[in-house]
Parts: sequence; structure tokens; C-alpha cells
Amino acid sequence: MLEFPRLLSQENTDPFGAVHWTKHHIISKDKNGKILYECTDAEFPDFWSLDACGIFAQKYLRQSRVSSERETSAKQTFSRIVKAIAAEGVAKEYFDENNAKIFSDELITILVKQLAMFNSPVLFNVGVSGVAKPLASACFINSVEDDMASILELAKTEGLIYKEGAGSGVNFSPLRASTESIRGGGHASGPVSFMYIYDSVASIILSGGRTRRAAKMCILNADHPDIEAFIWSKGNQEDIVRILVEGGLSPEFQEVNGAYSIVRYQNENHSVRVTDEFMKRVREVLHGYKEDFSWHLINRTDQSLAEIVSIKDLFFSIAEAAHKCGDPGIQFHDTVNKMNTCANDGEIHGSNPCSEFMWLNDSACNLASINLDRFSLPERNFDVKTFKHVIRIFITAQDILVGMAGYPTKKIEENSHKYRPLGLGYSNLGGLLMAWGFPYDSDDGRNLAASITSLMTGQAYLVSTELAEVKGPFERFEANKISMEDVLSKHVTSTKSLKRDIAGIHTKALTTWREAVGAGFGKRGEEGVGFRNCQVTLLAPTGTIGFVMDCATTGIEPDYALKKTKILIQGETMDYVNPNIDRALTVLGYSEKERLDLLAYVIDNRHLERSGLKEEHLAVFDCASAVKGAKRFLSVDAHIEMVAAVQPFLSGAISKTFNMPHNASVKDVELTFLKAWERGVKAISIYRKGSKLSEPMRAEEILQELRKKKPTLSREELPNDRESHTHKFSVGGYAGYLIIGYYEDGRPGEMFIRMAKPGSMVSGLLDSFAKACSFLLQYGVPVEELVRSFEGVKFSPGGITSNPDIMFATSIIDYVFKWMKKRYLTPDKQKEIEDRREKKFRTAAASDSLEHDEMDYDLSEDPCSNCGSPMVKTGTCSVCRVCGHGNGVCS
Repeated sequence: MLEFPRLLSQENTDPFGAVHWTKHHIISKDKNGKILYECTDAEFPDFWSLDACGIFAQKYLRQSRVSSERETSAKQTFSRIVKAIAAEGVAKEYFDENNAKIFSDELITILVKQLAMFNSPVLFNVGVSGVAKPLASACFINSVEDDMASILELAKTEGLIYKEGAGSGVNFSPLRASTESIRGGGHASGPVSFMYIYDSVASIILSGGRTRRAAKMCILNADHPDIEAFIWSKGNQEDIVRILVEGGLSPEFQEVNGAYSIVRYQNENHSVRVTDEFMKRVREVLHGYKEDFSWHLINRTDQSLAEIVSIKDLFFSIAEAAHKCGDPGIQFHDTVNKMNTCANDGEIHGSNPCSEFMWLNDSACNLASINLDRFSLPERNFDVKTFKHVIRIFITAQDILVGMAGYPTKKIEENSHKYRPLGLGYSNLGGLLMAWGFPYDSDDGRNLAASITSLMTGQAYLVSTELAEVKGPFERFEANKISMEDVLSKHVTSTKSLKRDIAGIHTKALTTWREAVGAGFGKRGEEGVGFRNCQVTLLAPTGTIGFVMDCATTGIEPDYALKKTKILIQGETMDYVNPNIDRALTVLGYSEKERLDLLAYVIDNRHLERSGLKEEHLAVFDCASAVKGAKRFLSVDAHIEMVAAVQPFLSGAISKTFNMPHNASVKDVELTFLKAWERGVKAISIYRKGSKLSEPMRAEEILQELRKKKPTLSREELPNDRESHTHKFSVGGYAGYLIIGYYEDGRPGEMFIRMAKPGSMVSGLLDSFAKACSFLLQYGVPVEELVRSFEGVKFSPGGITSNPDIMFATSIIDYVFKWMKKRYLTPDKQKEIEDRREKKFRTAAASDSLEHDEMDYDLSEDPCSNCGSPMVKTGTCSVCRVCGHGNGVCS
């Protein structure tokens, strides 16, 4: 049986008691003010952000009408899950009672400290009383046959999957084309028509009972006669959206009665499956070696030739449709199958909705993700020991879940037990690289990412040999031993070719791989124990669980932008700067004053170009999104190269959006698809900024048109001799002075805030802030707009004030604008601001700790249809950081 050391917990000590817990009042409302969720005493570790607390409460605390099952604390959720897994581990003889206790304490500590997290179905379903076989997998690959019973059965299967919070993918290539005959006369409907039925099922059934929309993947092989209709199935819907928007409907993607709610295929990701033969011909055409090639489309009923088409035109159609709306993506069939550990049992044809789980048809995979930044040590060191320990705990837990989980069909259950695929991955790679001062687009960054990934997969397979020794290898191991040995040898060869990373992780990864291969296949004439799992790792988007772990970035993604927008408790917004910037500047050797100046520059400009930052350090702070006034952002090649660096060390694939600028051409998309194949990427989906009407960029284009019809803003200079008012105050025992300078007509035109010693960080920040507010006043921004933006901002110091009219302030900034509101705004205007704030109110928290009273958001996506807050892009999906509502199971 397995034995576990205590590395993170202590004997005879409650793992929950090792951290301090805080209670919050979490409330979420929809856009009309109706309460969607409320918990007055939601309990979480005090170091969790309110983002993490709010999402976890609304998504994962059980809300059964049975009072005994109503959860109000993460303690209850984690206890429910870990108790069930540990009990199953004892019952199935993975470990004894004593090691079950150690295993439980270690797993609880990992979850509480945000080191790693299970996928949503585990958090939803495992350990719930009365549920003997809970659905625990997030990813399913289904199959469909060319008969009506199978087609309709698939709708039922997918509905059951969505109901429990998971997602499904299907390759529809076995279905006959719309040009082929059916037995009763006439022609078949074709896969594109049936896809509409499955899209409707996904849009109607709540994912996990809480998320509005489910997600699915639709795949069609490039030689299917209906491939052209498939390629344009979503692109043509964009034309309908344009007509509907011109007619007055909302372009917001998640608007219940908006344009996108009416058109088809919006719950699906689409991918064309292509072979090496296809891509080799494409390469010759794009590089000008050949004018064109013919490509055969094959009938499904008798494998006869249906049509001969131009490969140049077909590939251009794929790129043109993707350029227009982001779909379809491409999956590279032969690249995927070169890493098929069970090739003797058939080819891999399908994937889950986000393309990271790729395996045989009728299969499932439970996921988990590790928060890489939690293993960061000073001076660019990495805690390898704890990292490997967490992998050992989680791979064990995930394998136990395979046996105790329920499945929607008998075939999926059988294959899950035959092959036991797992999907361990990580999140926060972009955050770790920036904190260490490495550009996302750099050899150092890619080497570090590759080394960590290799270590993760090598350790996961090593644990799989331990499990095989205790429980036996997966059922089909012997039948596929040769192909599995071939794939693992490729992992080892790739690890040997790694360049040295700064933390020396690659050498530890190679040692781990040698131990795993030796134990699994045997060495020096000894018989190997085999492997418990056919697959062990992949990289998922980690939307919701990434936010629960307080990750700065999701999955393998880089940061979206250095300066983002923060939504406060009251519903107002303000900007904030990525905290990893200061960590990076420290590592790069900048002084405190230099760091302060550079952070102030980011606040003013949203980037670091022309800031005084050394030229060689600019790349460290490159992000996925372009910023107005700056030229730098990560190219699509940077995304491809990172995925290419990491892919050789994963069992499965990687969920990733390959961002392209708005001005990218169709030819650029073609070359991007080609390069992805050449670099060994298993699947790619691009998104060209501003290509969908739902994106906020389109709103900006409208604003630009309006601005052309209006005079440009100009600054109104203050007179040299002017009146001013000085106000003395104190907040939380800290004294200061507020000086307001006036125009001749009595309007405020400048601001000074004096606190602390001249030259200190506090003084510098307040001076910069006051100067910015002065410019805003001089450019005509009304006082009421500043009050709306900054009243209610919370950070230390805060507390009781010296002003009897303002008893309490949550910060110095809060006090300043409370005072300005009372002095400069009429009672009616003050009431209007309060009413507006109440209307925009989304999520509230009452806590003893002020540091959790704000929520961070990246305003890069559409408003949430559930609560109205901005959505955040996570791979190919989006998720709301307020309520956890997502547009797919990736979240």
C-alpha cells in the first residue's frame, strides 16, 4: 500500500486550524437588482482575495434545500471532497487508515493554501450525500454513428454531461454528408444540421446547475463532403448578427435576448481535423513551390469520391472564416497520434471543448491544476520537493476518482476503467515568468516552462508506476506497451535536449523521467510494474479554479495587460496595476524610488515604453493585449513558440487562444496555422481582436466616430493668482492637508494632498494622484465624475476621521472625495450618485479585514449575463470573476 510523508501538515493538528479564517457576507445580484445568491457567513482563509471567496461561495458551496447539506464554509466543501476520496482509497486498498489520515491532511492543506485545485465537477459533486457515483470528470469525448438512434442518443448523453458541470466533444465525420442519399429516398441532413440540435441542448441545460451555458467541441475531418458548410457555419451566423444589431438588438454575447442568443452554434467550438498530407500540400502552396493541389472529399456511406476541390481554396476558407469570427480552429491529426500511448487500440479522433484532452472516443478525464507561483522561492528558485509532493497527492486522488465516479454511458465507464486517463496541469505560468523577470517571449521563459512541464509529467508517470505496483497497471497496458514505451521515450528524448533553466529544474526532470521509465518498463532485466494511467497531464484554461487559487494569469496564458480595471464593492470602477510588476522590477535590480516612478508611469500610461525602463527589460512586461500609445504586445508567434516549447512534455494537449491584432490579414492567419503545425502544436484556434461585434473594441470604434463629430478636448489653464482652500483632516490617526485651488468662478481646478514625510512612498503616490486629478479637472472632468470613481476606495490607512460630518473613511482617497462631494455637489447630485451606486451594486462583503473589500477584473470581455460584471478570457472561453458564471466548462 501507498505511504505518505507529512510535508505540509503536522501530526495531531487540524489542517484547517493552521490558517486563520474570516467570515464574509457574499451577495450577488442580477442587472435588475434581484438577488441571485446570498450567504451572510461565508467562511474562507483570510489570505484568500474576495474574488476567490465570492466565486467559490457562489459556484461550489452546496446549496441544497436540505439544511444539513447547506455549506457556508470552504472547510465543509473541502472536508466533503477529501473525506470521500480518502474513504474510497481505504476501501479500494490504496492505503491504510493511518496513511489515509496523512493523505487527507496533506490534501486539505494543499487546497486551503491554493497550491492546487480539482476541476469543477469534483467540487460540485464529490462527497454529496445520497450520490453513490458522482460525476467527477470535466472532459468527455463522445462518438456518433451514422444512424438516427445514435444521433439522438448523443443529445441525451451530452445533456447528462452538461447537467453535472462538464463538457463534451464529438467528431462528426462518420455522419453522411448532405449530398448523400438515405434509404427512404432523398438526401441526408448532414452533420452541420444535426449540430444545431446539440447546440440547442448545450444552451438550454445549466452546466452544473449554476452556469448558464455549457460548452462542446464539434470536429469535422477535412475530407468530409460538407467541410465547406462546416467551415462557414459560424462565420455565416456573424452576418445575421450584424443585421440583428443594426435592427436594434444588443451585440453583447451573453445578453439573454441579444443578437447572439438568436443565432446558431454559439455554444460550440469548431475545429477542422487535418492530416500531415494536407498540411504538406498547404506548405508548398503558401511558400509558392506549387500553384495548387487537388483535394479529395470522400463519401461516408461507401468511401467513394464525392468531389475534388482546390486545397488552396479550402485552406483559404478555413483561414478566412477564422479571421472573421475565430472559428474554426484546426486540429492536427497525425501530430496528435504520434503521441498516442495506446495506438494499438485505435486512433485519436476527438477532443474535449477546449482541445486539451485528446483521447479515444467514448472517454472521460478528470482535471486538476497546480498554481505555479506558490512554488516560487527567493532568487529565482523553485520548490521542487513540494511540487513533486503535490503531484503525488493529486495523481493519487485523481486515480481514486476514476473508480468512484459515475459516467453518462456504459461505454465511457468501461473505457475510463480500461485506460484511466488523468489531466493534471498548471496555472499562473505568465505570473511566475513576470515575477522572475523573464519575458514570456524568451528562451529563458520557454526553457523554464518546458522544464517545469517535463518535471510535472515525469513525476506524474512516476506516481502512476507506484499506483500500478499497488493496484496494477491499466487494463490495456500490455496490449499497448510498445506504443506507450515509444511515446514516453519521446518525452525523455525531449527532456535530454532541454537547455539549462535558471533553477536547474531540467536535471531533476530528467532524473525523474529515468526513474519513471525504469519502474514502468523495467531495467537491468527486471520486469517493470507498468503504469496505472495511459495519460497523466495536459494544460486546461483554468478559468474559475484559477481565480479560486488567486492566480495572476490562467493556464499557459501571459498577462492580458499591465493595468486593468478593478470593480469595487459599491459597483464603481478604478484601475489597478499588476502586482507582479514590482516583483519583477525588484528581481531586475531597480531601487525603491525607481520602482515607484515606474509604477506611477504605468498608472498614467498603461505601459512601460518610454518610461525610463532599460530597453533590455521592456520585453518582461509585454502582454497579450495592445495598449493605446504603445507599440509593444506579444505576437502570435510568441504564443505559438511557448506552446511548442511545452507540448513535447504533455500527455495531452494545451487549451490556448492564439491572439492576433485587428489588422492581421487572412494570409497572416494562414501562415499562423501553418507555423503551428510545423512547430508540433496539436491544435490551434486564433482570435483576431475586434473580429466579433460582441467585443468592447467595437464600442470604442463607435466612440471614435462620435469624437470625430465633436471638438477635441482642451485644457483650461488656471490663473496665476488664484484663491485656494486648505482643509486639515485625519483618518485612522493619520493627519494630512487637502488644498484645493479655484478658477475665478469658484470651480475647483487643482488639488494637493500633503501627508507623511516629503520624498516618502506615501507622499509620492498622493502627489502623483493629486496631480492626475488636477489635470482631469483642468480638462473639464466634473467633480461629480471624480466622486463617482474614487469615493469608496479601500486601502490602509482607513478608520475614524476628525470630521464630524464624515465619521468613517475606508482610505485617504475615500475621505478626500467624501469631503469634496459634501462641499461641491448639491444635495440632489449627491443623492443621484448614491442611487447610481446602489443600482450598479453587484457583490458585497462585510469583513473584519479591509484588504478583501475589492475585486480585480480584466475588462477585456463582454458583460456577464448573470450579474453584469465584465468577463475575463480564459483560453477559448470566458468567466466572470464576480459570480463565476462562464460561457463554457473551461471556466
